[in-house]
Amino acid sequence: MCKLATYAIGGGYTTASGGSAEASCGAVGLADITTLYRCQSAAEQVGIAHIEMVGPTMADQVPYGCTVQQGSATPASGAVGTNGRVHFSTTKGNNNGGDGGYVLLCRQPTYAIGGGYTIDSGGSAEASCGAVGLADITTLEVCQSAAEQVGIANIKTIQHRADNVPYGCTVPQGIATPESGAVGTTGHVYFNPTKGSNSGGDGGHVLICKPPVEPRSLTAPPASGRKGSFLVLGDWGWDEGTHGNLGSAELQRKIGNKMHDKMKELGDVKFVINVGDSFYPSGVGSRSDPKWDSHWRNRYSKELRSVPWYSTYGNHDYQSDPCACGSSPKDCAQFNDNVSDTHWFYFPHWSWVKEHPELGLEVVSLDLNAYMDAWNHGVNPPHPDDCQYSSCPDACVAKLRARTDGAIKLFQSRLQASSAKNMLVFSHYPTDYLWPSEALMNGLKSSEGASGGPRHIEYFGGHRHNVDQDSCASIAPNNQWLVGGGGGWGTDGGNQGFVVGEISDDGTIKTYSVLL
Repeated sequence: MCKLATYAIGGGYTTASGGSAEASCGAVGLADITTLYRCQSAAEQVGIAHIEMVGPTMADQVPYGCTVQQGSATPASGAVGTNGRVHFSTTKGNNNGGDGGYVLLCRQPTYAIGGGYTIDSGGSAEASCGAVGLADITTLEVCQSAAEQVGIANIKTIQHRADNVPYGCTVPQGIATPESGAVGTTGHVYFNPTKGSNSGGDGGHVLICKPPVEPRSLTAPPASGRKGSFLVLGDWGWDEGTHGNLGSAELQRKIGNKMHDKMKELGDVKFVINVGDSFYPSGVGSRSDPKWDSHWRNRYSKELRSVPWYSTYGNHDYQSDPCACGSSPKDCAQFNDNVSDTHWFYFPHWSWVKEHPELGLEVVSLDLNAYMDAWNHGVNPPHPDDCQYSSCPDACVAKLRARTDGAIKLFQSRLQASSAKNMLVFSHYPTDYLWPSEALMNGLKSSEGASGGPRHIEYFGGHRHNVDQDSCASIAPNNQWLVGGGGGWGTDGGNQGFVVGEISDDGTIKTYSVLL
């Protein structure tokens, strides 16, 4: 299996030098880079010399995403001769009015065959992309795109749950062999959201995989020039009596230990963002519920719990909590409006705002639990099915819909009023669940602050049990994360862990995953 390149030059050279002055990566079949951190990584990987990062910037002449000034470079020389000034722009630009000169740095949206062929045909019957150093595909839509890119013929993509089919994206082998690659596969592409054995270890379901997670994302840079940092975690409260495909709390504990180590390494963690499903299987009933100790305090270090845990409710948290039927946030078992009281989560309202002027940001927590079943696009408005477990099923549905409406209105009001350079927005649900509200999605894509200056939004959601960015709907030029791989209910992919955010002195926020 060949190593997959992550970044590439995407054109943009001046017409005078023989280029075509492209103004977007899409013009050459590549993908835009959407964060400053990835822009710097890309510049290093493609060989830009003497890098000087500029941005985030907003200028008509600079294309959106990541570019480097051409200097004496030509299409033939590639990165050699560029002047090292790497720009990250959050708005669309025309590349010097169509003349070019800003050379595009782009992502390679490349997929690959990851093995899985039968042993009889010379394969190794791999049952996961991780076995060959690649990453699982975690959505049906990405699976179809990947199948097209690797050259599967006569594609018919279906979602299929079966014990003999590996997790993620696969195609039955047909007459294909490891030497022929995709040629000879049947074309019936399966997306399986559950783990399978690949025909009991005999193979025959050929894996279609993503590039691996960037190695740089696992290591934080030095702390100099930083205002502070934060951690993000979701879907973590494993329960012995009721759980998914995890048989113990071992993964949750390992992630907690890794968070402790990262907090110690950073030395300036200000808070933890908790995107919910904190107590499986059905939340807590009160402050005296033993799960506060067994599921939280006994599994995370005292040091990790010494900073506020900014929290929201997930669907499981609601099931047995009086919050589902209550008329006030104070009816919720997780209610706590004293940010200094770290014996409990910080949860002052169903949806709430916490300003951090010293960090140049504000935190916005949204209760979007009316969207818990928004994976089903055939039901609009979505129906919060977990209300059936509450003591007031019909009232619960009405309350969750009202709280979701209120959350969206709160977010819209903060977009108009907040002077913060950055907004950290979170709910229990990833961006691909937010389609019922066009206003919410458009707001998350906004890069203009209340005063007309630039603003960046980082959005965090959980619910699906993995840590990634590409299974979610894009909110470019802003940044979205799925952070549901906390070791609680189960695993829906190979990326389990948490996310780190670092806030630089110039107000730039860099986020990256830490995985086990």
